[in-house]
Amino acid sequence: MLSLQNIFRTKIWTRLFLMIVTAILLTWGVVALALFLLSTAREVVNDVIRDDVPRVINTARLSVTTADLGLLSNRLLRANEADLAAVEKELRNTVAQTQIFFESNISRDLEPQLLSLLEANFDAVVLRLNTSAQIDKEIARQADALRWLYIDIEDEASALVADFAFNATTLSQRIVTEEASEKRADIALQLRREQSLMNLFAALESDASAVATLGVQAAASNDEAQLAQFEALVSDTLSRVSETTEGLEDTIGNNSLLYAFEQLEGLLMAEGGLIENRKAWLSERNALDVSLSNLMSQLGLVQKELEQVTVRQTTALKAKSEAFGSTIANSSRNLIILTSLAALGGFSILFL
Repeated sequence: MLSLQNIFRTKIWTRLFLMIVTAILLTWGVVALALFLLSTAREVVNDVIRDDVPRVINTARLSVTTADLGLLSNRLLRANEADLAAVEKELRNTVAQTQIFFESNISRDLEPQLLSLLEANFDAVVLRLNTSAQIDKEIARQADALRWLYIDIEDEASALVADFAFNATTLSQRIVTEEASEKRADIALQLRREQSLMNLFAALESDASAVATLGVQAAASNDEAQLAQFEALVSDTLSRVSETTEGLEDTIGNNSLLYAFEQLEGLLMAEGGLIENRKAWLSERNALDVSLSNLMSQLGLVQKELEQVTVRQTTALKAKSEAFGSTIANSSRNLIILTSLAALGGFSILFL
């Protein structure tokens, strides 16, 4: 039979064992509660980093992009010929970067209809830029051809003027030395003819110079009213040239100069000519201005939409933070209750 001391000793060890088990369970409970709180905190932080911070950054970037597009649009309309290519290149790069930015960052927050309209506006701007660039390239080619054609006309007309001037000088010397009145009358008639042709080709050379100058100015014109004035002046000058050269082929026996004037008229005034292309370029620029305005209006709507998304996400985050705070408070109370119960259990194990 066991003695009272052995029985008491057994109860002491049992109680110590129960206290150790209770301490272990309490530790596990505290660790589990801490892990739960850390997991919840990490979830909240991840939501902020993954959703809210990028949205705020994207909204700010969108504001900057919209401002850049507005400035570039104004610069494009006011840029001179020398700066036009650089401004257009900068605008093209900004549009491309903005388009990539939307595809990679913001599209998930936009309604499909709004995103579709935005993509259509981007495509319209790029199309206008490409079309105007193609027309501008053709205008540059025609302007270069105009310069070379004028050089050819000037060379040939100057040579003819020099020939007629030499003939007139020779005839003037002959008329002084000729004694026969009939021959002097014939020489005088030839002299008037040579002087008339000299003046005629000098006028043609002057008109060609005027037409070439007006054509070059028209190629760089950025105003429709100014371009219309250039067109009227070119048309009047070419009409005068056409009247002057009518029937001239039989007189000079060489039609290369007349063909050059026909080329000059076709290069400037024909369908697909320089002036018509410049009109098309100005039309494309006006359409580009409209497309840019539509794009910026659409970007403004997108910016408002993103702001609303950010507000909604902030509200949801606030609710999640409040729920997290409530969870922490409840967990703290539960921890206090658990600790109190553990202390009460340990006291009961030892002394009851």
